[in-house]
Formats: sequence, C-alpha cells, structure tokens
Amino acid sequence: MLLFWLKTYRYDGFLTSKHWQKARLKALKRFKYRCATCNAKEYLEVHHRDYGGIDIKHSFRRIKPLIDQDNLTVLCKHCHNVIHANVKLKGSK
Repeated sequence: MLLFWLKTYRYDGFLTSKHWQKARLKALKRFKYRCATCNAKEYLEVHHRDYGGIDIKHSFRRIKPLIDQDNLTVLCKHCHNVIHANVKLKGSK
C-alpha cells in the first residue's frame, strides 16, 4: 500500500484511477444518486469542494484530499458548470 502514496498522478490520469473510481462511487451512493443542489438524477458528476492545496495543473503525489468524502459532493452537469463559472467570476478582477 505504500506504493499508492509514492505514485505520481496527473489530474486526468487520477480521474481514471481505481482510487478515484472507488471514492466517486461512494459519494454517488452517499448522495443517493441525486444532485445535492437541484435533486436531479441524470448527468451526475462528483465535485471536489477543495483541492487541498494540490495544484491539479501539475503532477502530484498526495491524493488524500481528492478522495476524502467530506470534500466531495454530487452535482448534475448543469449545477457543476454553474458552480465552476461562479468560482471563475469570483477569481477574476
């Protein structure tokens, strides 16, 4: 299991990893396969509330913040896009 922590990930590769797939499925079950915002049942995505200081644009090794269930929420594609659009608007000047 130690090798799990030594592996280097890129974000797109991490999203296909067994660690992410397991965390994603657990989050979907926890939210009963519904969007936390609008209660939709289709086009669901699992959203990271926070990246735990990980710069996902570069390679990284520490994935615990990315699979922590307290850091994950389930959103439909529409609500997920709205949240990310709002984050971008807040960050722009």
